[in-house]
Parts: sequence; structure tokens; C-alpha cells
Amino acid sequence: MKTKNLLLAIVIILLLMSCKKDSEQGSVTTSSKFTYDGKEYTLVKGYINNEVNTRFSVSFFSSGVSVMASAGVLNADGPGAGFLLTLDSTIPTDISAGTYKWPSQTTPGSPMIAFAQMGISNEITNTISGSFRDAAYGTGSVTVSKSGQEYTVEFSLSIDGKTASGKYVGTLKSY
Repeated sequence: MKTKNLLLAIVIILLLMSCKKDSEQGSVTTSSKFTYDGKEYTLVKGYINNEVNTRFSVSFFSSGVSVMASAGVLNADGPGAGFLLTLDSTIPTDISAGTYKWPSQTTPGSPMIAFAQMGISNEITNTISGSFRDAAYGTGSVTVSKSGQEYTVEFSLSIDGKTASGKYVGTLKSY
């Protein structure tokens, strides 16, 4: 009888532990991701830097990418993916809500994309460092909204003749 009770207690404990593990993993789930060349990359961290006046650098990275960001300098390395945007806002204190397009597609005073890059680690080096490619000028757009401290940044741009599209939802760490 004692053996059955002990066995039942162990089974109950194991079930409770597995349920807790499932719920912890569920809280990590994010809708922040981008797709390029048929592959999807989950974005888990975001950064923002006011470069000068109304120009901001906004960067997003997947897990596996180690980021060192301070004093206006951002270095990313390790296996994974990242997306870098340089945006000209309409206000000097933050990236303004709205749709950002390339300068040739906007009117003066509108939000603009100044630069965009994407990096994906390759099988040879297994690092994101040195893998960044520029977005084609004049293709696509970036849409920004903000609620409290949470940003939603949606983008669709052409890189190497292929569409890179995605969405980041979350806070952005200033550096």
C-alpha cells in the first residue's frame, strides 16, 4: 500500500512539474518575427538609438545573437538573424508613429527610411557578424505604432531581390 501511495505521489509531482514547464515556455512565445527566402526568424530583442536630431537606429535580433550596445555603438555577433533600420522621424525625441518610406517616395517632413539592412548567420562562420546586406533603395515600407513603452514595427523591404517582411512587438532598449 505504501509503495502504491509513493508511486502515485511521484506521478502527481511529475505531472505538476511538466504542466509548470509548459506554462513557462508558453509565456516566452512572441509574435515578433521576420521571413526571408522562405525561412522564418523569431525576434527576441530590440534596440533604439537617437543618432542625431530626428534620425534613429532601430535594431531587432533573434536569440543566439549576442548584442553589446552602449554609448551609441551596437555590436552584434553569434548565430541568428537581425534587422537594422535607420529611420528619419518627424520628432526629435522618438520614432514617430506612421509609415516610413524612402525619400524619393515621400514629401518633405514625412517619416523616411534612411537605410535598412538584414543579417543572417551562415553555415560556414555561424555568426551574424559580417553577413549584413542592404535593402534595395525605394522598395517597401516600415510602419511604426506605439502604446506606452511598447512599439509595433512592421516592415516589408526587398533584399537581394527577395522580400524580407516581419513585425516586432515589444520594448526597445536605448543605447
